[in-house]
Amino acid sequence: MGDAYFQAGKWKDAINSYSAALKADPGLTGLYFRLGRANSEMGQYDKAIALYQRGLQSKPDDPQSWYHLGYAFKERGKKREAADAFKNYLAKAPDAKDKKDIEDEIYYLSK
Repeated sequence: MGDAYFQAGKWKDAINSYSAALKADPGLTGLYFRLGRANSEMGQYDKAIALYQRGLQSKPDDPQSWYHLGYAFKERGKKREAADAFKNYLAKAPDAKDKKDIEDEIYYLSK
C-alpha cells in the first residue's frame, strides 16, 4: 500500500504505511530506503539522511540509497558528505547512465 501512496504523491500516507509495515516486520530493511525517499519528497532531509543511513547498514551495496543519500546531504548543504555518498554510488554502479552528471556533482561539491 505504501508504494501506491508514494506513486500518488501522498507522502504522509506512504510514510505511515511504510512505518507500520516496518514496525510489524523489522526485517523489511528495504523500507528504510522508501521511507527516506518519502521524507525527501517532503523536504525532511535530516530524517531522510538518517533513514538512508539505517538502510545502508543492512544493504551497503545498494547504489540507489547512496545516490539519494548524496542528494539529501546536498540539500542540507553538507557538501563533503554529499560528495562521499556520490562516490560510493559510482563505486556501486560504475556503469550508471548518469555517471557524468554525478562526476560533475562531485566536482562541484568538492570546490
